[in-house]
Amino acid sequence: VDVLSNNDYISVVSFDSDAYTVVPTQKVENRGAVKGRISRLTIGGGTNMAPGIQRGARALDTATQAAAKHMIILTDGQSMGENYPAMIRALRQKRVTVSTVAVGDDADLNLLAQMANEGGGRFYHAKSAKGLPRIFQQEARRVARPLIYEKGSTFPIRVTNSHEILKGIDQLPAISGFVMTTIKENPLVEVAAISTQPKTGEKYNTILASWQYGLGKSVAWTTDAGHRWGAGLQNRENYDKLFGQMVRWSMRPAGEQGKFNVSTDAVNGKVQVVITALDKDDEFLNFLNMGGNVVGPDMKPIDLKLRQAAPGRYTGEFDAPAAGSYFMMISPGGGMENLRCGVNVPYSAEYLDREPNDALLLDMAALKPEGSEPGIVIEDVAGVGADKQLTVDTFRHNLNKAFSNQDIWFLLVFAGACLFLGDVFNRRVTIDWSWAGAKLATAWSLVARKAREPQVIATMDRLRSRKAELNASLEEQRAGARFELDPEAETTSTIDRELAAPGVVVPRPAPARSAVTPDKKEEDDYTSRLLKAKRKVWDDTK
Repeated sequence: VDVLSNNDYISVVSFDSDAYTVVPTQKVENRGAVKGRISRLTIGGGTNMAPGIQRGARALDTATQAAAKHMIILTDGQSMGENYPAMIRALRQKRVTVSTVAVGDDADLNLLAQMANEGGGRFYHAKSAKGLPRIFQQEARRVARPLIYEKGSTFPIRVTNSHEILKGIDQLPAISGFVMTTIKENPLVEVAAISTQPKTGEKYNTILASWQYGLGKSVAWTTDAGHRWGAGLQNRENYDKLFGQMVRWSMRPAGEQGKFNVSTDAVNGKVQVVITALDKDDEFLNFLNMGGNVVGPDMKPIDLKLRQAAPGRYTGEFDAPAAGSYFMMISPGGGMENLRCGVNVPYSAEYLDREPNDALLLDMAALKPEGSEPGIVIEDVAGVGADKQLTVDTFRHNLNKAFSNQDIWFLLVFAGACLFLGDVFNRRVTIDWSWAGAKLATAWSLVARKAREPQVIATMDRLRSRKAELNASLEEQRAGARFELDPEAETTSTIDRELAAPGVVVPRPAPARSAVTPDKKEEDDYTSRLLKAKRKVWDDTK
C-alpha cells in the first residue's frame, strides 16, 4: 500500500483489493510508525454507496421542472450492507431512472445489474477505463432523445375544448403512446385534447393543439395516425372526418360567413384598426372573440388585441414605429374565415419625391433688393452643369448695407426720471455717515481682536474752546463799537453762566449804562441790535 502523509491523515492511493477495502482518508495517531512500512492495511469497514445515492436523490428532487431525471452509479459494488434494490425502487417511484456501471474485475455484477433493473436503466460492465466515455455518451443520448410515452395498454383521450377540428366528434379513440410536448405560452394557443396518462399533470400531455402563426395557422397532433399507437383510430368512422377537418381548418376558408369592414389609420407611430362586423342579414355580430397578428416590415410578429367598443364594432391598435408595409391577419373566432389586410405606413413628407416648384423659385429669385440687382436660379445659368453648381458663389457682396432703426426715447425718459429723483434726494435729504465710521471701527476691532480704547468725554475741552471763541468775538465787537461797555460785567455774566455748575443760577448783570448821548439815535439802534445778536448766540449755546 502506498501511503501519502498530510499532518495526521493518510491517503491510500493504491492497494491490493484481494482482501481489503479502503476508505480514502483516515486519521492515524502515529504517523512516523506507519509511513513507509505498511504492507497490508484495513481501514474502516469498506465503501458505502448509500450517502452518494441519497445526495443525488436530493439534488434531483429540487429539479421540479426537469422533463427527465436520470442517475448513473459508477462503482465496483463492494459496499457496506444496505438494501440498495429497495432504495432504487424508492427512486423509481419519484420518476427517477437509474443506470449502473461496474468497474473492476471483482465488481458485484449481480447487485449492480439488479439495481439497474429496478431503476429502469441499463447495466454496463467497464473492464477498461477507456470504455467509460462511450458509456456516458450512450446514456446522454438515450436520456436526451425526444420523450415518448408508451404503455402496453391503451388509455383514453379527453376533449378539453369544443374546437372546429373536433366538430361532430364527441370522443376520440384510446391510444397507447404519444410524444410528450409542452404548449407555447401564447393566448392564441388552443388545446383541444389531452391524454389521461401519465398522471404527471396536463403540462406534457397535449394531444391536439392549434394556434395562429404569423399570417397562417398550425396544428399539432402528438400521436400517430393509427399505425403504432392509435390502432383503433383507423377503424373509427370519424377517422376521415377528423383529419379532413384538421386540414381544412389550417387552410383558408372558401365560404362567406359574414361581412367585415376593416379600416386603418396610422397616426404618431401607431396604427388604429376599426372592424365593423355584420352577418348575412346585415345584423351586428356581437361578442366575437376577435384576435389578430401583424407582421411588420422587419418580418417580426406583433400581437393585435381587439375589443368591442360598440355594437358590431371592434377596435385595437399596435405600434408601428418603422415606415413600411404591415400585414394583418384577424381571426373573428367561432370558426369564421380569417381577415387578411394590410396597411402602409408612409415615410416622412420630406422624403417624398416631388417635382420642383419652378414658378416659386423664379419669383423668389426675381425679387430686387434696394440698390442692387435681382437674383438668379443657378440651374438657369448658362454653361453651369449639375456637377459645377457647387462652384457658383451663392453669396453676393454688392448689396447695400442693412440698417435697422429703433426708438430709444423711452430709455432717455427713464434715465431722466432717475436723475430727477437723485437730484431731489440730494437736495432734501441729509445723511449723517458718522455712524458708519463707528460701526467699521467696531467691526475692525472684532476682526483684528484688538481692545477698543475707551471713549474720552471732552466736555471741559469743548467749553474752553467755546469760551475762547466768545472772547475773540467780543473783542472784535468792542473794537468796532462806538460806545463803551462794561467788559467785566458782560464777560462775567456770559462766561460765568457757561462755566457755572449745573443747577446754579447766575444772575444776569444789569445792563451797562450807555455813554452815548440821547441825540445819537442811530448808534442806539445799532447797540440794541448787537445786544439782541449776543443774546441769541447765548441762547443757541445754552
